[in-house]
Amino acid sequence: MLCFYATLFLTLLIACSSSEDTSIPEIPVMTLIVVDSLGVEYGDTTQMYGSIAGAGFLSYEEFVVLDNVMKTVRKYSRSGEYLGLVEYQGSGPLEIVNAGHLCPLEEGFAVMEQYLPPKYLMFDSSMMPQKYVVIQENAPLFESWILEDSTIVSGIYSIRNNGDQMQIGMDVCKWNMSGERAIEYYSEYYPISGAEAASYEVFIALEFCIAASRSGRVFVVPDRSGFQIYSFAADGICVDTLYTHHELNPRSQEEIIQETEFRKMRDRHLGDWMPSQLETGIVQLQVQDSLGYLWAIHGSYFDPEFDVYVFDGELAFSCECEGLPGNEMFRFSITDFGYLAYSMHPYDYPKVYILELSE
Repeated sequence: MLCFYATLFLTLLIACSSSEDTSIPEIPVMTLIVVDSLGVEYGDTTQMYGSIAGAGFLSYEEFVVLDNVMKTVRKYSRSGEYLGLVEYQGSGPLEIVNAGHLCPLEEGFAVMEQYLPPKYLMFDSSMMPQKYVVIQENAPLFESWILEDSTIVSGIYSIRNNGDQMQIGMDVCKWNMSGERAIEYYSEYYPISGAEAASYEVFIALEFCIAASRSGRVFVVPDRSGFQIYSFAADGICVDTLYTHHELNPRSQEEIIQETEFRKMRDRHLGDWMPSQLETGIVQLQVQDSLGYLWAIHGSYFDPEFDVYVFDGELAFSCECEGLPGNEMFRFSITDFGYLAYSMHPYDYPKVYILELSE
């Protein structure tokens, strides 16, 4: 599998004999600006969230919010008007027990089962369940994406024996509509001494960032402390490596404490692991299919930054965010129809922020 570096973020000064200087234009800088927010501690029950597991615009006028504590998906207009909800409680084939992810689709959305059996349930734009697919694997899915043919790309944890050595790892795969593995894009494994002997550092190392375009292009960040993005064609061949270097500045102690508390709440047993004192590498990928943009989110959970690539590897622009509170951890949903940020860890009470992109 051949991957090659696309050198993206350069400033080249050419000295000419005529003493005239010519330089490559700088990459534009854009800004995501908060224009509205939803979320209250008490009062309006349509804006009280237990824990937000996902969100996303379904059209230019509507977006949905997945709450995996309240076990609901709620719909809102772009102006924040509440439009209704669907509950998915239960354990039947068209219900989700532990929702872990929401994936906006061209005409609706999908909710992913967080644990076992791994499956995804697809809803239409009126929030009616349409179909489900059970993945024929005995492990939870991680960072799932639905392609336009209703197949799924996701990471999945795996334990295997390699000779006399037990290993734990992550496979990034595509599953067909029958729930069978169709393509394996990327795998990485680490040796362990037994089924229960993997350190928390190993699980951190296996937290890949994954994204997929509806047409089948798949992107994988194998190391969240770095900036490399592997780009795979629809047939599973790695065709490019996207990379932009950033200096990692120190993070605030408040952010480090919040990340520790968030991981304890989510994962419980951290051992003696502690978060890095420095900013992160790429911690999330998002795709805008209609524009052919890949958004790489990095830097700080409190004050994130974005590198925005076109699918062929060129850096289109960088981006900052204004208007978010500076003391909360955020994830982002960036689709063809709009931009949202939502609380990653309910430090105060979960909120959703509606964003607009500005030059």
